Parts: sequence; structure tokens; C-alpha cells
Amino acid sequence: MSWVDFVRFRVRPGRAESLLSARSGAIEAFRSRPGFRAAYLVKLEQGEWLDVMVWDGHEAATESFSTGADLPEVAAYMDHMTEVLGEERGILIDGDPPGG
Repeated sequence: MSWVDFVRFRVRPGRAESLLSARSGAIEAFRSRPGFRAAYLVKLEQGEWLDVMVWDGHEAATESFSTGADLPEVAAYMDHMTEVLGEERGILIDGDPPGG
């Protein structure tokens, strides 16, 4: 059963391009983690962003999400965020599984 993490945040003014570059490094770091399936970044209105990550199960999501900030690449990505507006996690009910 796939689990999905949602993090809604704001980006420091003028740092959207560097956010994208830093996110590439963060995603590569997460690819080495067991259970990582996919990641999506959505630019919302009014300077808000939504980061969506898909995991093989609850255990993989919990472990990687709780220790992710310890990875230098993830810390560099998070440095671009001025404010985390919300975090949620849920079970993927309907959708094509990533990669298949």
C-alpha cells in the first residue's frame, strides 16, 4: 500500500530557481532510501508550493521523512523554505503506481 507525504510551504523571495536545483539533489538522496517511489513538486498560487512524495508503505514513509533533514542535500533544499504551512500523510487510494 503506497503512502503519500504532502508538504505545503513558501519559498524565500527570488530563490525559486535555486530551490529547483536544490530539490534535484534532495530527490537523488531520497532515491537511495528504501521504499521511495516518486516525487512531484507543484507551484501553487500566491507563492506557495506543494511537495508530494510517494513511498511503498507507512514504515518507509515514516523512516525517510523523519530522518530526511539529516541528509545534506535535503537540508540544502529545506533552506530555501521560509515557512512550512502544513504537512499531511495519507494512503494512495486511486492512481497509477509510479513506474507502472
